[in-house]
This record gives sequence, structure tokens and C-alpha cells, in this order.
Amino acid sequence: MAALTQAVDTEIQRRRGLHKGFDKSLEALRSENTELKMHNESLTKERDDFKIKYNK
Repeated sequence: MAALTQAVDTEIQRRRGLHKGFDKSLEALRSENTELKMHNESLTKERDDFKIKYNK
């Protein structure tokens, strides 16, 4: 019985570790996504400014 309890506890700890790793990866992706959105907005503004300047 103790071996089964230990095995279950070990599996719970392993899954918690995976969950923490997933949370960190998800946060990193969200941060990168935010940076890419800001860069995209900047490029869109630059493109629109270019169109205004040269498409007269």
C-alpha cells in the first residue's frame, strides 16, 4: 500500500512540474505575441505613412 501511495505522490509531483513548465512556456508565448503585435502595428503605421506620402 505504501508503494502505491508513493507512486501516486510521485506522479502528482511530476504532473505539477509539467504544469509549471507549461505555464512558463505559455507566459513566454504571450509576451512574444504582445511584442509581435506591437511590431506589426508599427509596420502598419509605417506602411500607411508611406502610402500617404507617395500616393498623391
